[in-house]
Amino acid sequence: MSTYVSITDFGARGDGRTDNRAAIQKALDHAKATGQAVYVPEGNFLHKGVLKIDGVDIYGAGGKSVLKAVGAASSDAQALIVSGDGASIKNLTLDSDATARGGTGNSAKVWVVGAKNFEIDHVTINNSFGAGILVGKESAFGKVTNNAVKNTNADSIHFYQGSHDILVKGNRVENSGDDGIAVVSYAKNAAWTQDITIENNTIVNNHWGRGISVVGGQDVVIRNNLVDGNKNGAAGVYIASEPAYDTWGVKNVTVENNTIKNVGGYSTGHGAVMIYSGTSRMVEDIIVRNNQILDAEKNGIFVRGDKIDDILLSKNLIAGSGAAPIAISGKATDVVQTGNVTDPAAWKPSGSSPVEPVPTPIPAPAPTPEAKTLAVTVYAAGDDYKGDPQFRLLLDGKAFGSAQTVTMDRGDGWQQFKFNLPAGTDPNRISVEYFNDLYGGKGMDRNLEIDKIVVGNQTFDPGKAGFLTSNGQIKVVLPADAPAPTPAPAPTPAPAPAPAPAPAPAPLKVTVYAAGDAYKGDPQFRLLLDGKAFGSAQTVTMDRGDGWQQFNFNLPAGTDPDRISVEYFNDLYGGKGMDRNLEIDKIVVGNQTFDPGKAGFLTGNGQVHFDLPDSPAPAPAPVPTPTPKPAPAPTPKPVPVTVYAAGDDYKGDPQFRLLLDGKAFGSAQTVTMDRGDGWQQFKFNLPAGTDPNRISVEYFNDLYGGKGMDRNLEIDRIVVGNQTFDPGKAGFLTGNGQVHFDVVKVDFLGLAGLATHTDL
Repeated sequence: MSTYVSITDFGARGDGRTDNRAAIQKALDHAKATGQAVYVPEGNFLHKGVLKIDGVDIYGAGGKSVLKAVGAASSDAQALIVSGDGASIKNLTLDSDATARGGTGNSAKVWVVGAKNFEIDHVTINNSFGAGILVGKESAFGKVTNNAVKNTNADSIHFYQGSHDILVKGNRVENSGDDGIAVVSYAKNAAWTQDITIENNTIVNNHWGRGISVVGGQDVVIRNNLVDGNKNGAAGVYIASEPAYDTWGVKNVTVENNTIKNVGGYSTGHGAVMIYSGTSRMVEDIIVRNNQILDAEKNGIFVRGDKIDDILLSKNLIAGSGAAPIAISGKATDVVQTGNVTDPAAWKPSGSSPVEPVPTPIPAPAPTPEAKTLAVTVYAAGDDYKGDPQFRLLLDGKAFGSAQTVTMDRGDGWQQFKFNLPAGTDPNRISVEYFNDLYGGKGMDRNLEIDKIVVGNQTFDPGKAGFLTSNGQIKVVLPADAPAPTPAPAPTPAPAPAPAPAPAPAPLKVTVYAAGDAYKGDPQFRLLLDGKAFGSAQTVTMDRGDGWQQFNFNLPAGTDPDRISVEYFNDLYGGKGMDRNLEIDKIVVGNQTFDPGKAGFLTGNGQVHFDLPDSPAPAPAPVPTPTPKPAPAPTPKPVPVTVYAAGDDYKGDPQFRLLLDGKAFGSAQTVTMDRGDGWQQFKFNLPAGTDPNRISVEYFNDLYGGKGMDRNLEIDRIVVGNQTFDPGKAGFLTGNGQVHFDVVKVDFLGLAGLATHTDL
């Protein structure tokens, strides 16, 4: 099977007359089901209505591969809507017959909706009813790179609704109908838009709006960009909390190494760089440094408002301003100015000077239908109960192809499911995910059994772990050289292998066994090597008397401390029986165990010291030639858990706590987001080494006063690491109770998944 399909295979015609929406959508849907990409050849392909791109790659031959939205009944029917995991749009031109500004996501040219790991690259966008590229609904881990966006009727590139972890690089924006590149966090959406990097972009000749803006958001970097010209006198870089749109504040934004010129104005009151607070929410932790701010119509930098704090203006060249180079109005606090100059000859920038970025020319790749693919075959059977079991194939955690239904009964043989991975695919892990388990009592159980997985010419047998009685995954870790298709034999023999290198020194493993008394929070400690902190702070969630929680550290090879210490630093005492304490049972260094005795019980902040002999590392085995040791297991990392919740408030907001194996973790959480308005995120970091069998969300403050006077809690989903779990109807709690997520473990392959239950 080819790695791609062409839209012309489904009847699309690039004649500039035919409506191809149905044909293009068929190609996209087919590619979603088969795991293929979609190719747009050269031509002018019209479409009346939106196109939905769900986890699919669509690409063209470059600027002459055109998708043009035309003839829609309204402006709200032109978008390419990107969703799912791993979708991309590349090497295309997107056009429309827009004549006015639209008001919804569908009026954008590209609308990214809750997508993960997406990419918009080398796309030319010319003329859109709304934004050129609109990224919302908590889309994450994406790239918007090397695009040319011009003549939009709204922001050219816009991020909102809690989208995060996105790179915006190498784009060129011309004649934008509003902000060139915008990061916005509306209070009604609850989640902040954050972790956005904007670098090496060019924004020129804005028709309206600002060049680059952060209007509500945090953790944003703006560097090495060129902003030149604004026809309405707005700022080149605008950092603000705005009352008109009820946005969140701004926190932790860096503006550095940019060239900003011919912007700002008296009609708007904007400086070339504008820092503004118009609400009660803070604008804080802002750094503006090493920028060239040239020929501003008014001020070079203008700080205005009362809720502004911790601003650093450093080493900027501000030349040719029409008013004071730097102006401050209002009650801003802690504004530090250092090293700013107005004479270009006196400017000594730190690091490299900004240069005008230009997007890389769009390549025109030709499809390669003759490329080889990698065959994967899954052998499966199941027990059906009110329906057959289903699974999906995952490559390094990302879904590949469509869901598969197993109709073969266990004991009758094995049903084969065949997949062709595109040429060049080289996964480290292939997984089979069972996702539609159902249990109705003894003998009424839907199950899935995997007999084996064949990858290329290699067979992997999961053994007992292949029998899944509840939702979960079977994961096969492939050898480094296994997944690639077998190349043609080389004409000459391969050279003899080089002698194996001597094994590198192994890290030194340290394990701390700890428990504690929790009072208004869990005790925390840090590890010290000869008095210096090593690694991050650790949180002890195990109660004293219930056992000992293990904390594993890997000291770099060659580390040879004389003393290892455990420092307890967050003690709290509120009276008898209200005391936070830490107890260290022992530490193990290499193969040696150290017992602190009574000194290990810390009732106040302090340290437990362990003085090591000269050689704490285990002695090498007494053999003439040391055998290379296997690589040590990676150091466990904290496991992030995110709960998405909303509620109905009645005489107060609903509250919940997170439970690990029935024990409270962290503090109680208050849900202020109303059901129907979106989902509020609550983030927890489970300490490294934490391995719960069950994660629960406990609703505990229900209140009912009659019809329409009811406090409720709804859990939409929880995300554990990179896995998402949906409780379904069980997530809606109308009374005090718990939603349980049981961790399914597979010894052969590790953590598999969660099963959901509700207790009321």
